[in-house]
Amino acid sequence: MNLLSNQWFLLLVSGIFLGFTGMNWNISIFAWFAFVPLLRYVRLGFSFKLLFLSLILIQIFSTMRIVSEPFHVWIAIISGIQAGIVFSLLLWIWNLIRKQYGMIVSHILFFSFTCTNLEWIGAYHSDLGVWGMLANSQLGNLV
Repeated sequence: MNLLSNQWFLLLVSGIFLGFTGMNWNISIFAWFAFVPLLRYVRLGFSFKLLFLSLILIQIFSTMRIVSEPFHVWIAIISGIQAGIVFSLLLWIWNLIRKQYGMIVSHILFFSFTCTNLEWIGAYHSDLGVWGMLANSQLGNLV
């Protein structure tokens, strides 16, 4: 079986990339590749329910390593649900655009544009500001 077509392998690799991007343990290069396995997962037509649940769990574990006691469990759960919804919606929209307008619009460019706009909107219209955003992982690399 080809690993690049195995849904569990794609979710695991993306989970590792997302888990080690940002805040503590920042391996900033992972931010550039974190969504590639997820884009492949969606393109191969695997379950969005499993994707949604996986993204929630990935974000819960990622948040638990950076938020201190006594509130870390609830913050991690809320953050996980929020990230699962946002990222699943983002990937669903990407897949819809890819299928409907794939010959007109570059779907990879569309995904990058949508991610950038989503983080920009979140930075200016959220009480948390830029806390936890993937763009923060790149601050030391802009020189």
